[in-house]
Amino acid sequence: MLQRLLEQRRAITLYCAENDACTKLSASQWSVVENVTAVLEPFEEVTREVSSASASISCVIHLVRVLRSCLQKTGQDNRIKTMKTTLLNALHTRFDGIESNRLYSMATLLDARFKQRFLAEEACTEAKAGVIVTLCLHCITTFLNKKLA
Repeated sequence: MLQRLLEQRRAITLYCAENDACTKLSASQWSVVENVTAVLEPFEEVTREVSSASASISCVIHLVRVLRSCLQKTGQDNRIKTMKTTLLNALHTRFDGIESNRLYSMATLLDARFKQRFLAEEACTEAKAGVIVTLCLHCITTFLNKKLA
């Protein structure tokens, strides 16, 4: 919505100039709209990524790190600091400990695009152990099923 507002900035400004009932946005307000749009853009991209038909659980850790990184960058506009802090806290609340979730870390480890790159050492070790245990259980189950058949 804010992107469309920015795209139509000139038309909106002209309309407000011609109609006294319309309140014109100041340069400072337009700047805030631009900065908010820039902060929210990575969220839109991540949302599109995880909503696609080819989305995979292996992307979650990587995408959360990308969002955290984007929010931790210091900007020039102090007016959106609170927004960035709130978004960062919400990410922390929702995804804290995602790396320690064995399913997510195993999926990330097994994805050729990511491997160990986005996992902390402890999470990587746990993921490797999880893969080994899962494979062993699968092999034992397969062996026993063939033996019993």
